[in-house]
Amino acid sequence: MKTYFSSAVLVAGLLLGSVTGSVAADMTIRFVHVKAPAAAVVYLYNRFAPPGVKIDIVGVDVPADSKNALLSGSVDIANAGIGTAISGFSNGEPLVVVGAFLNGSINITGRADQNLKTIADLKGKRVGLQAGSTQELVFNARLRQENMSIRDISVVRLTFGEMTSALIRGDIDAFVGTEPSSGIAVTSGAGRVIEYPYSTPMGQLNAAIMVTEKTFREKPEMVRNFMIAHARASEYLDKHPEAFLQTAVANYGVKPDAMEVAIKNISSAWKIDANYVQLAKNFAQAMMEAKQIRAVPDIDKLITTSVSDDIAKSGSEKP
Repeated sequence: MKTYFSSAVLVAGLLLGSVTGSVAADMTIRFVHVKAPAAAVVYLYNRFAPPGVKIDIVGVDVPADSKNALLSGSVDIANAGIGTAISGFSNGEPLVVVGAFLNGSINITGRADQNLKTIADLKGKRVGLQAGSTQELVFNARLRQENMSIRDISVVRLTFGEMTSALIRGDIDAFVGTEPSSGIAVTSGAGRVIEYPYSTPMGQLNAAIMVTEKTFREKPEMVRNFMIAHARASEYLDKHPEAFLQTAVANYGVKPDAMEVAIKNISSAWKIDANYVQLAKNFAQAMMEAKQIRAVPDIDKLITTSVSDDIAKSGSEKP
């Protein structure tokens, strides 16, 4: 039997210092997300939650920890990359994707002192990649489009948090990162964006909000209330990019000029529609081709449009 003890202990401890509202609540929702300035939307959840709903928010560094905390029961709802959800579901884990989280936030950035203008220019170069990430999968797809493979570059395994420092020091020639890495690299003078890699069949698809099958079946009101908060916060940030910038700077310590560059490559998202589902199917196909999963699972069973359809129909997403 699979166990998720380490993630459960980690998140249980972090929840003691989680971000919450100050008002007594009729419903408390425990939510875990992967920490990143691109996820600044989470800091607005309690502002936009329905009356009587409080959301306890905890951040982790690794997508697998987020998913495992959900499966262990330490939290009610989780955010992670769509690839994490697909991989878990393909292994028989009882997951349901109920919402989008954000789109974009992927960048391929190279050293400014090198003539790196295209993917082809990375041949033989040292490229920072986080193992098993959405970014790695997208990068592999882009390499195939250019008739290249991962063997044409020198892979340097780094976490997203290590990439910009490694580029600035000259330890790597380029990286495939998540925002605000491109903003930090560009505004430091050390980096230059080679491209935002959205020409693959996966488009800008990036992250998802998921629950367990049991929570989806037994606690529909909780799921809906959370998604209302997320939808309202996402809609607000879409209309007020300055609030996105200010929230990211205040909570993650990112310099405003770096976040201003990065924010152009991030799209808030909450609604699941037919296009999202198709992109996820393309994503699963790419994962199988990359041997990250053995077979493409039934994406129509993993992803439901019902929650976001209901919210959109009722107009509950309006801030």
